Amino acid sequence: MPDRESATSTNRVLDIIFCAILAVMVLVFAIQAAGYRPESARAPFVAMVPLGILVVLNLVRMSRASSISRIKSQTIEQVGEGHTQLKKLMLFILWLVSCVAAIYFVGHYAGVMLFLVSFLRIMSKERWRLIIPLSAGMTVVIYVLFEMLLGIHLYRGVVYMLWRGYQIF
Repeated sequence: MPDRESATSTNRVLDIIFCAILAVMVLVFAIQAAGYRPESARAPFVAMVPLGILVVLNLVRMSRASSISRIKSQTIEQVGEGHTQLKKLMLFILWLVSCVAAIYFVGHYAGVMLFLVSFLRIMSKERWRLIIPLSAGMTVVIYVLFEMLLGIHLYRGVVYMLWRGYQIF
């Protein structure tokens, strides 16, 4: 059984890896959104700015908690041995990528709903009595927040655009 120091260092390494991946994603999306018209760029920046701030604050907090050389050696050890925690982290990142793919094809509302239903059922093994209301509630909250309160129309997806007769391919 691993000791407390080892478990804490493993979590710190995984936190750093996850934050670094999130930071790269935020940077790529920010560069991409900078090319949008101002009214179209609001939605990505509403999500990216707070996420970017949280990532930076978390990385600063973690770097102060331990020496950089110790974190570097723990990272090399963690990545080199293929621990199950790292596999779980990569699986979670794969789930996030699948959420982005779902949003691309079926739009924000259906994509988020599909992601939540599948993630909660497959990964969390939750009961349907919790999954359906939680997924529907989150979708409604996103709709009310963006469409009604902020006046931002979120992406509807490739399927919707094809159904409406857009020539996208």
